Amino acid sequence: MKEGRMKTVLISSIVAVFILLFSFQNCQNPPHPDEINNLSLNSAENSNSIDLKQQALTSINFIVSDSKVVTKAGNSYQINYNKIFEIDLTTGLIFETSDLNAETEKYCLSESLKNELVSILKSSQVCKEQPSLPAGTICTQALKLPYAQLFTQSGQHDLGSATDGCGNNSVDLCNDQPSLLKAYIENFKNHYLQLTCP
Repeated sequence: MKEGRMKTVLISSIVAVFILLFSFQNCQNPPHPDEINNLSLNSAENSNSIDLKQQALTSINFIVSDSKVVTKAGNSYQINYNKIFEIDLTTGLIFETSDLNAETEKYCLSESLKNELVSILKSSQVCKEQPSLPAGTICTQALKLPYAQLFTQSGQHDLGSATDGCGNNSVDLCNDQPSLLKAYIENFKNHYLQLTCP
């Protein structure tokens, strides 16, 4: 008799605990519609842009087109090729390679030029965009190559790139910042031979 009564009391206690737990399970108020909208806007912004002010910048590669006249068998040809300048954003060290030369040349950014470059980047955001195209638009399959490759804690960003002729999956600095960086690169291209290391 006692055992039966104890089992009944035990089962009743367990049931009471479960009822108590489930009754408090959904006490939290549902989010306000404005909070839902803000969350979705923030997630959309995060997926489409990256604020470089919040990022640890490690290095940037400038991809610069150049040309050279080559003479073979009495004929002269102009060859177009790329130079890549890998710039360490901490030390200012620059390593140059090219399509035509396997050797690496070394240069150094002055402190002021390094600070100017970091300032341009830190005041920028990286935007990833999809163009709004009319239905039925046919895009060429030509890749758009980057003019610079930026390396941060969140990975590599190929600035100026796109996956087709319509600009799908385009990546670049937001707003007018690409023009600032391109002007810096153009000035760098014209003067990098003077950037000797101490």
